[in-house]
Amino acid sequence: MKKILFVCVALALMMPISAVASPISVQDVQVECTTSEIDDLLTELDASVDEYVALAPKAQSGDTDATLKLAKISVQISKLAEKLADNKGVMTEAQVVRYTSILMKMSNALK
Repeated sequence: MKKILFVCVALALMMPISAVASPISVQDVQVECTTSEIDDLLTELDASVDEYVALAPKAQSGDTDATLKLAKISVQISKLAEKLADNKGVMTEAQVVRYTSILMKMSNALK
């Protein structure tokens, strides 16, 4: 069950990486974030991933409380990643690099 949760989260997070890396046209009307707002989202994502990384070993060892917290953090991370992917057009190169490195940190925690 835990491995399935980790795989689902990993797949959900990998989609935004490809959305940032490739020029996909989006039909929905979106409000673009400012550079400062994107930096704030990246900071929040980084903190959430750090919390995720800290909880992952506990959840893997069977800690039910950690597993529940991990599920909540996973949802938060997915929402933040989606917001960032929606603003791929206004992200600077440095922000894309930071975003990718944060998601790689998450990916490494899933191994």
